Amino acid sequence: SVEVYSDRTEIGQGAEISHATIVGNILGVNLEDIYVKNVTSDYIGQGPLSSRGAVYPASAVAKAAKILKQKVIHCASTLLGIEQSEVVLEKGYIFSASDRGKKITYKEFADKVFFFPGPRGLDPEMLKNHDHLLDVTTSWYSPTTPDSGSSYTSFCVSADVAVVEVDVETGITHIIKYVHVHDAGTIINKQVVDGQIHGGIIQGIGEALYENLDYNEEGRLMNTSFSTYLIPTAVEAPDIEIAHLETPCPFSETGSKGMGEAPIIGSKAVILDAIEDALSSFNIRVNDSPASPEKVRKWIRKAQSNNNGGNLR
Repeated sequence: SVEVYSDRTEIGQGAEISHATIVGNILGVNLEDIYVKNVTSDYIGQGPLSSRGAVYPASAVAKAAKILKQKVIHCASTLLGIEQSEVVLEKGYIFSASDRGKKITYKEFADKVFFFPGPRGLDPEMLKNHDHLLDVTTSWYSPTTPDSGSSYTSFCVSADVAVVEVDVETGITHIIKYVHVHDAGTIINKQVVDGQIHGGIIQGIGEALYENLDYNEEGRLMNTSFSTYLIPTAVEAPDIEIAHLETPCPFSETGSKGMGEAPIIGSKAVILDAIEDALSSFNIRVNDSPASPEKVRKWIRKAQSNNNGGNLR
């Protein structure tokens, strides 16, 4: 198996599977044979790093995997008796591109390198360069800001479209359609990216329509449970259409730009804008959130009393 140690903290954003995917793609190792070590109190990390997780720690993982790949190729060419250019790493096997009969599994490869024939059976130059030591420790710094320590070396791009229907009698907003287009650079793991997008959009819907902190006159928070602090559930979640663009980032090892924060930023704004458009005949300016049914009805009544709006029906 291949072990991966990173200082990126897993909090459910998919760091482990993303790092495993990176290593698996570079080394040709199956995901089930890759173990990603979690950050613990004994092994302190730098946190999840927000949207930069797919740039900084992921780039360090990719860089280490590329260095290890060259070591594997060097050793395997000697063990299989082939040129380095002939070595192929794929699906847990190391084999010759021109002769598939010359192949070994990664486990067999590790046994041969460490035990028999061991270092004595390898190229002396390989021993000099320590290529038989199949472990790599490395770090990665942004090529755009190598000395400043800036965490911002790339930015993702996204666009959101929301179609809503507002019931002027009840003030309830229904999201009829939601579309999100995202360019996060090279996608490491599509399932993780789609999950992050869905989660971010649902959070944005919560901010736009439901979530609010209610304090009484004494400054005491009144909605302290999920029965009173409303959040969207699967029932309120609309069908979300997602489209991906992949413009590789030239400043990261994987071509990724990160993407965790963009969906929640755009979703709240586009939903509130859609509500304002739906209420345009009332000349209502939506500049407050959440747009709860009570608040929407209040806006409509105020517009009608000021005789500034018409009737949607």
